[in-house]
Amino acid sequence: MEFYEKYKDIIITGLSLDTYNDMVNRWSESHRFYHNLNHLNYIIEKLEKSYFDGIITEPERNKLIVVAFFHDIVYNPKADDNESQSVRYFIEKCKDIGVATDDFIDDVSMMIMDTKYRVKPNDSLSSIFWEIDNSILDSNINKLIEYEHQIFKEYQWVSYDVYKENRIKFLESSLGRNEQSDRNIKELIEYVRNRVISVGVYTGTFKFFHIGHYDILEKSKPMFDKVIIAFGQNPDKEEEEIIIPKRLEFNQIEKYDGLVTDLLNKIEKYGTIVTLIRGIRNGADLSYESNQLSFIRDLRPNTNVIFIPADKEYEHISSSAIRSLMKFDKDAAKKYLI
Repeated sequence: MEFYEKYKDIIITGLSLDTYNDMVNRWSESHRFYHNLNHLNYIIEKLEKSYFDGIITEPERNKLIVVAFFHDIVYNPKADDNESQSVRYFIEKCKDIGVATDDFIDDVSMMIMDTKYRVKPNDSLSSIFWEIDNSILDSNINKLIEYEHQIFKEYQWVSYDVYKENRIKFLESSLGRNEQSDRNIKELIEYVRNRVISVGVYTGTFKFFHIGHYDILEKSKPMFDKVIIAFGQNPDKEEEEIIIPKRLEFNQIEKYDGLVTDLLNKIEKYGTIVTLIRGIRNGADLSYESNQLSFIRDLRPNTNVIFIPADKEYEHISSSAIRSLMKFDKDAAKKYLI
């Protein structure tokens, strides 16, 4: 709301509060850890400083503030068209209001698209925004590590070995800024290359993945650098389609039809410390899981396991009960699904 009152006449004259709230909601999406309102505020502060320092004029500042608000308005770390989708969103809002000139729309659209590339744009105003958007790379090593952790959280859905390889490539492509920045970035590259993360592996058949499962998942996330959801398959049955709820789209999903110990060994090869996560609803679950743990440790003696109790309100929920309910009342069953 504070941003709206301060910039509502700069972003786009006539921008409605509903549209602004939609923009704030987009910037506040749960899968954003770096590309969020803090990042937007950081850019706005840099632009304001550039204006007060006489680097840019007031009209240029106003135009760049529009770029700031819209440049990451669409952000899906799985997609490669976020910039073009953000431009589309921006143009739609301009058309709805009908006040922005074609030249203004073209300029802002170009600057949003320029943020996609690792090479500084030729346009002088666009290059100012590009530098500010990338200026996190000029931070000290402690700030860079904080930034790295935030980016890593946005790529939870990627296998860690794949993430590490591509992250190092990105950081190497960012070298050449200045001597001090390059020294810090190289230090960050070594940090990424040698970092060993803690990974929780939440296993189950998950037919269906319901609100009780989600409760366990959310409780486990603060305990680890990353949580993988592993859907177990019965090797004696025909392979069934895994139903992955939309709310899990930014989590890494694995499928396995062998021993859970083989899965843990596979994940551990990627330079991780692995812990098996099991949800517990009641004493019967605890007794069953304790027996299973004995078998697991016979096969893999050093297996780390954590039992996470469900909240009382979820103790009665099970996938089998939901499947039974769906035979009679699908609408009633839906309230237990995520």
